[in-house]
Amino acid sequence: MAEHRDAIRQTEETIAWCTWRSQFGRPCDSLRFTWLRPPCLSQTKSEPERVQAVQRLAGQRRALLSTYPGSPHTVPRLNSDLTLPGNLLLYFPDETLFDGAAEVASQGLFDSDNEPPWDTWILYNEGETALGWSHFLLAWIPHRYVSLAEAGVAANPEGCIRLLPAADLNMIRTLSID
Repeated sequence: MAEHRDAIRQTEETIAWCTWRSQFGRPCDSLRFTWLRPPCLSQTKSEPERVQAVQRLAGQRRALLSTYPGSPHTVPRLNSDLTLPGNLLLYFPDETLFDGAAEVASQGLFDSDNEPPWDTWILYNEGETALGWSHFLLAWIPHRYVSLAEAGVAANPEGCIRLLPAADLNMIRTLSID
């Protein structure tokens, strides 16, 4: 089950990167590192292109974690009993109305396409999960921005962004491909 291991590793790297980056100001700036900027998922209609974009971002983030000045350089390993220090978020890019309500309510955590900041992206799942969901981006929201994410989700009429309750690594396994 390489997919589960990859999803967990990418979660660990995302948490390390976003915990470090979230110290640097507003979420609209601190969690959108220019060097990691991917194409907008809602404007990328090909599922394989979405998967590749998120995988490319994860690889670039992994490289930056070990080389970028001031970055954590080490990624703490999470054990299965640990609750993640933040929340998981699902984004369904094909369901967005591009209304910008979540952007305003979240003070820029989400963009006008309702997309979460790209530094937070863990994986794009095009297959169906054990919960019956498919075609979504899994992201991680640092604890300090969870209230902003909740405000954005509440303002999002179409429900294309969904904040999951506190999660552990078993949730990551459930949301990744079998």
